[in-house]
Amino acid sequence: AAQSNKRPDLTPLNADFEVLGTSTSSQTQIINGSRSDKTSWLVRLRPRHTGTLDIPSIRVGDEHTASITVQVREP
Repeated sequence: AAQSNKRPDLTPLNADFEVLGTSTSSQTQIINGSRSDKTSWLVRLRPRHTGTLDIPSIRVGDEHTASITVQVREP
């Protein structure tokens, strides 16, 4: 089933990041009668402070992303 009607839960980001915006793109393929749906989310973040920050796992429906550790320095 397509996940396109599901939205990511971005609340885990609020501790260390400001969410500046989101955008999505969707793709549907039918090959030999087999359908596949793909939705990609782009989330723009602004760190609230410098240091080693974790971008936590984000849940979208029954799926979830891997967590990522980033190093944030002064500009």
